[in-house]
Amino acid sequence: MEHKHNHVDWNSIFRLKSRLLKLKDALSLYAEEYNMVKIYPDEWLDIDLGQRVIQPIEEITICSFARKLLEELESRCSTITTDIKYLMATYLDPRYKQAFFTHQEMQLVTEEALAQLCRTHMQQWPPPMKIAKVASNVKNESKIDSFLDNMLTLSNTSTEASTSLHSQTQSQLKNLLYLYNSEPRVERQSDPIAWWRSNNKYSALFPIVRRYLSTPAASIASDRLFDISKSLYSDMQSNGLNYRFIAEDDEFFAECDKAPSNALNFHGMADLSQITFARNDGIIAISGNATATWPIKPGDRIEGKGVMFWYDRGIWHPTQFSMTVHDCCAVMYDKPQYWYKYWTKHIINSEEIKDQCFNPGTKMLHEPFELDIIMPFTGLPLNGRYKVVTTLRAFDKSNVQRDTSVCLQAIGEFERLN
Repeated sequence: MEHKHNHVDWNSIFRLKSRLLKLKDALSLYAEEYNMVKIYPDEWLDIDLGQRVIQPIEEITICSFARKLLEELESRCSTITTDIKYLMATYLDPRYKQAFFTHQEMQLVTEEALAQLCRTHMQQWPPPMKIAKVASNVKNESKIDSFLDNMLTLSNTSTEASTSLHSQTQSQLKNLLYLYNSEPRVERQSDPIAWWRSNNKYSALFPIVRRYLSTPAASIASDRLFDISKSLYSDMQSNGLNYRFIAEDDEFFAECDKAPSNALNFHGMADLSQITFARNDGIIAISGNATATWPIKPGDRIEGKGVMFWYDRGIWHPTQFSMTVHDCCAVMYDKPQYWYKYWTKHIINSEEIKDQCFNPGTKMLHEPFELDIIMPFTGLPLNGRYKVVTTLRAFDKSNVQRDTSVCLQAIGEFERLN
């Protein structure tokens, strides 16, 4: 049977021989005492010489591995210092607070915390309406005129009261945040949840604390939380609902509402002149060929991110459904993936182009297929309009982002099937 060499075998052998050299004297005495096979002095010299030759190679390998690991960590964590969710979670943790923040980040977090607290306070305690009686100066004034005067005076009075109350609330919350900032940080081993529970004087901050502060990892509370979550998820999964996503746009993807100036849309990413879309009862039939035109370079890493939003009262709100793919090219034709099920499995020349990803000029030949997206969801039923925003960013071999990115959005509704 042919032996399959592993590219890390030499590394393992190197470390094994290093341990042998450290135990040289003990092994020699043991072999002498029990009449075992001995390693002769010239063999020990050969082992030592081999180790000296291989040691620089191992050090180079470790340095290369460490450099690659650092690049991957920097790439994965590149958004942490700009994502307000992580900044808020750090700030509201009494173990860290503003310890790692720059002045600009501290100002951003304070403004965001104050804005969210003010909104929460105004929703929970709306300003009382005050009705002011207005005496008419004209004896013959009609009842309609008097009624309109009362309405206008009421509006002005309510606006002034609301503004005054908002300013007063904002001032109180600012003082509370200042007091929180002046508190000494607790030990890193302390439980932040317990600290907030024992400091009821900051109860006005509890709404955002509950929103952002997470249970410390590897704690008893965290284990309990995961156990309960697992049970809930199993119960919800057994009662999952299937939904069909019906897109509003006939080409499924539309141009993003707030795309950056350097972001390409569906037609900017690929030449779609040889592909056709036909809608039939919400299902889109697709046939033809598409040619990639996104100006990236071979070997670039494509990072993808998808976020689902829900439309309510004129505003798109982010939902809990999101996904980030670190390297889209590596999993573009993986069978377990959603995009394989609904798209890439219908590319008939996939074997020829699977290593080309979205490189310019890559021609994807499609068999005729229907884009009928059916997805299982657990929890509360879905209703209303939703949109899924997909962004693609390209990074060169030095992990530097390319100038152009891609932004696609699909707006539609979910139709319950069961």
